[in-house]
Amino acid sequence: SSCVGKTFLLVRCVQTQAPTTVGPTIGVEFATKNVSMKDGATVKAQLWDTAGQEKYRAITVAHYRKALGCLIVYDVTNRKTFNNVKYWL
Repeated sequence: SSCVGKTFLLVRCVQTQAPTTVGPTIGVEFATKNVSMKDGATVKAQLWDTAGQEKYRAITVAHYRKALGCLIVYDVTNRKTFNNVKYWL
């Protein structure tokens, strides 16, 4: 386990402290976070963490359909993951 990648970003976003270890995502995981807006309203955001491996693509694609935004993460030490950004987009 390492502390890099999509799962780390998700956990860090919803918790006040960074996790010490994060394992690989199998399929889909999600978390919720209440976000305060400038106008005083509160929005409950659902944050989905999908597996990045190709073998899980069929499972994860259905979760993208109604998304209002996304964050595509790649490994800066691995050019192949950067080249795959276009594929995931």
